[in-house]
Amino acid sequence: TFFFVYIGLSIELTNWWLLLTGFALTVMAFVIRVPVVRVTTSRETPQLDASLMAVTIPKGLAAAALASLPAQQGVPFGELLQGVAYGVILFTIVVSAALSFLVERRGAVGPYRMVFARYAAGGEPGL
Repeated sequence: TFFFVYIGLSIELTNWWLLLTGFALTVMAFVIRVPVVRVTTSRETPQLDASLMAVTIPKGLAAAALASLPAQQGVPFGELLQGVAYGVILFTIVVSAALSFLVERRGAVGPYRMVFARYAAGGEPGL
């Protein structure tokens, strides 16, 4: 709880450019994650498990701590880096939570169903 309160207090919603950059990096992370999961898992992996691996990439405390160091040390553009990192943390947590919920309730959704179509048909949603 403390972590989320800290992040919430630290995020400045005045600079929309930083949040948009954080959102773009989040989209890139989710797009890159799909082929990474596909390459690193075997076809015997249940489709549901592969889908969950592809959607669970939230960033957290380590990213927040590391992103705040340049700003604390007075590095040029350190506050910009911190703002972008906080945006990525916010968006990855929200998107991961939403997609994890959808995958757990309905099984592999949308593009994940197509990408992992040849994976094993195990793993019942909604357990």
